[in-house]
Amino acid sequence: MGQHPYHPRMLLRLLMWGMVNRVVSTRRIEVLVRRDVSFIYLAGGGKPDYRTLARFRRRNAGVIKGIFKETVLLCARLGMVNLGHIALDGTKLKASGSKHKAMSYGRMKQEEERLGKEIDELMRQAEVVDAEEDREFGA
Repeated sequence: MGQHPYHPRMLLRLLMWGMVNRVVSTRRIEVLVRRDVSFIYLAGGGKPDYRTLARFRRRNAGVIKGIFKETVLLCARLGMVNLGHIALDGTKLKASGSKHKAMSYGRMKQEEERLGKEIDELMRQAEVVDAEEDREFGA
């Protein structure tokens, strides 16, 4: 009979939250969905297995990279990114237009390219880790 399908938004949330937290293994994400409050919340109580997560990531790799890149760039523009860390809360701060912290268009383009390469590397690492775990634990 099989299981009910998981909503693509939920699977995307889990994979993106995993990447933000440097968790690229779908097996590790499967464990966190059962143990970690943030992953449980994002899964909405669902418990997708690692195969479902890995298949979803493979089928939608291009779209996931694009969405993740847009999200990171948006967070960077809002000042929420600092060396691979994204913090989301309700704090409101007064803006400071410091010319030392402001980015030129050229520097912004360089940063966008760097972030794109970092996202590509995360996606590549995820595939490598999953392949290693498949060899170790079996497909």
